[in-house]
Amino acid sequence: MAVLIYGIPICLSSLPEPYCKEFADRVLCTLTPLINDVILMFQSVTASPLSSVTFARRTGVFLLIIVMLSLTGCGSTKVYNSSKTVVYNNNTYNLSNVQRIGSRVEGTLPSGDKVQLQQIDKKGFNALLDENKFVQVTAYIELDDQDFVYRNKQVKSYSDYSKILKSQSSAMDSINKFMANKKSTQLKLK
Repeated sequence: MAVLIYGIPICLSSLPEPYCKEFADRVLCTLTPLINDVILMFQSVTASPLSSVTFARRTGVFLLIIVMLSLTGCGSTKVYNSSKTVVYNNNTYNLSNVQRIGSRVEGTLPSGDKVQLQQIDKKGFNALLDENKFVQVTAYIELDDQDFVYRNKQVKSYSDYSKILKSQSSAMDSINKFMANKKSTQLKLK
């Protein structure tokens, strides 16, 4: 959309339609005193070189103000790419349409039985270790229906298990901060 202000075309095509009229009215209200000054300058120009220089300066300032006012709405609109990916162990996981992000921890005993370790405390884990030589601990990060293994380690002490939980918790915090940041598009987990 273009608006004529005292015969000067000002292009407002970059602004959304409801804002064009408001913007044009605001520019017109701001520029009316300046335009009147320019018209008076045109009428009062004499042949003397000093007044021509003054007129040129005022005209230059006037044109600069018009350009600045016509560009005021151009820089405020920022569009961010909503594509978000997580890279872990050379695998890329797309988080753009993910609704739920979670985590879980499973243990596999030497007998092959699986145990959910999410709510187990130190005494419970040490009891598992007393019954078995080790527990194969697998920490998952869940992305809707898709899971990926974050850590998989044979654990022989509670301190090793605790390190896996802290690492997984740190990764979940990183993912949550990443998803909240509109500007970032890729996260590399360690």
